[in-house]
Amino acid sequence: MLCILFILYYTHTMETSGVIGTVTILRDRTVFYIRVIILFLSRFAYYFLQYFNLIPKLPIPPTISSISDNYIALQTSRFLESYTKYEPSVMNANIEKCFYDPKLHALAVEQADNELEQTWRRRIMMETTPRGNILMYYDAYKQGFSYYSDSSNIPYFVINAAIMKYVLLYRCRDFFLDGQITPEAHPSPLLRKSDKSTADQSDKQSTKQPDIHMNNSKAFAKLKNYNTVSAKTTQSAKPSAENTTKEKQYTRNKVIYSGKIANATLLQKPTIKTSRLIFSSPLLGGLSDNSSAQKQVFNYRDFKRMRETDTLPSSQ
Repeated sequence: MLCILFILYYTHTMETSGVIGTVTILRDRTVFYIRVIILFLSRFAYYFLQYFNLIPKLPIPPTISSISDNYIALQTSRFLESYTKYEPSVMNANIEKCFYDPKLHALAVEQADNELEQTWRRRIMMETTPRGNILMYYDAYKQGFSYYSDSSNIPYFVINAAIMKYVLLYRCRDFFLDGQITPEAHPSPLLRKSDKSTADQSDKQSTKQPDIHMNNSKAFAKLKNYNTVSAKTTQSAKPSAENTTKEKQYTRNKVIYSGKIANATLLQKPTIKTSRLIFSSPLLGGLSDNSSAQKQVFNYRDFKRMRETDTLPSSQ
């Protein structure tokens, strides 16, 4: 049937365009169909050889998510390896003792320009992550990791991977508080301190309220309880499996976004104290006495007593 249609089509073209036009059309159509057939055959042969592993498959092009996963996996493996490779004293050599005591830490950061904050502000790390460049340092006052970046939407897990590199670089592994990454056998001592402080605060806040006994009075109406049946049914109902299985909550690192990298102050200007020149002279005694006398306030009785004792010169 197809052959008949093919013959009828070309006979129609021969009648309309003549012999020369028909030859040209047949040549062009034949070349076109040959190219299409070669294309399909080449693709079929390529997939056939790939299916039987006769030729290597092309690698999947990397994406931002895959690059981020590789970055997180690399930093996590190095961080966990430090627990078996190094001693805790080596990995926490730069942490001051005041961080382990809240009272000493409060005294250390009491002043504005204290040495503790200035020391940790000088420990800066510049890192290139799959989501952008970051500039990170540890904020000793807020006890969190402050970072600068031109992109403000970097995920927490990418920042957390950079924090792993920071604590290994500056030997302050106890600053890392993420319980999902830290091994259960080696929790951070700072995490225990924070848990105890929060527990103490919660105990102080949960003060018992005194029971208020209301006397029977006609001013208060007795309302019927229409929810007794529903209350009984809810109490008798067994808890479902979804309510019993609760997800474990982990402590996360404190991350502080400080702005763009251009706003970061890398250089710390020293505070210059201007020393005044102290000059003493006996001629300056009258000036100091005059200034102190002007600050004193005395009444007319004192003035009259001073006149009687010839302390003040009499008017002529």
